[in-house]
Amino acid sequence: MVSNEETEKEANVKGEAEKLHQEAERRLQQSSQEIDRLKIENDKLQATIDASKARQPSEEDQLQNLQNKIVDSNQTASKLMTESEKLKQSEALAKQKEASEDNALMASAGQDERCVEWTTKLEAKLKHVLQGKKDDANLCHNSILGLHKERMALKDGNAKMHAEFKNLKKKAAESQKQGDDTLAELNSCLGR
Repeated sequence: MVSNEETEKEANVKGEAEKLHQEAERRLQQSSQEIDRLKIENDKLQATIDASKARQPSEEDQLQNLQNKIVDSNQTASKLMTESEKLKQSEALAKQKEASEDNALMASAGQDERCVEWTTKLEAKLKHVLQGKKDDANLCHNSILGLHKERMALKDGNAKMHAEFKNLKKKAAESQKQGDDTLAELNSCLGR
């Protein structure tokens, strides 16, 4: 026959077992909710990573296009500088030619009046030619400056895109690591 004390102990044990069972159920339910929340978060992180990976080829194409534009700009600037040098040489030759013509006309002119007339004409012509060469040189100079500014803007844009690309890669790696850590934690929790 079972005594009251044994019945009471058995009832206490059953009560404690029931409490432990309820606590285990509560914790299991909390773990399931946390796992569901982490799965949703992991899916969001994976979507972010996938979107980043999808943008990467486009950004690499943009970067390649910018690099090609920089190369083109450098080649154009080089051509313009060569053209500027040619214009300077042409200007120097024109000055020499004008001076030569002026000297020849001065020598051939016998009369002071004719000499003054030719000198005036030659000076006007020389000023006109020199002004044209000066305008050409200014235009060339301004073109080179414009190309240089464009090249610098492209270079800055390239650097910004590169920094943004590195940032995106870093964020993706952090998201991946966080997802891996979360998964490891979940596996650890489920393993208990």
